[in-house]
Amino acid sequence: MFRTFDQVLSIIDFDVVNSEEIPKNILEIFESRNEAKKQKNFEKADELRDELIEKGYKIVDNRD
Repeated sequence: MFRTFDQVLSIIDFDVVNSEEIPKNILEIFESRNEAKKQKNFEKADELRDELIEKGYKIVDNRD
């Protein structure tokens, strides 16, 4: 029912609901990106974000 509803409004991100375990190498890239952001190396953080996107992982940034 929710998927049908989402086909009309496109407001639910079902990718977040995926229960697959995240591979270790993806987690390492993610942690490296977080560290680059902490050090204000935004160019490197963007490169790592793009690498994750190419591998099929979406990053949702927030203030935290």
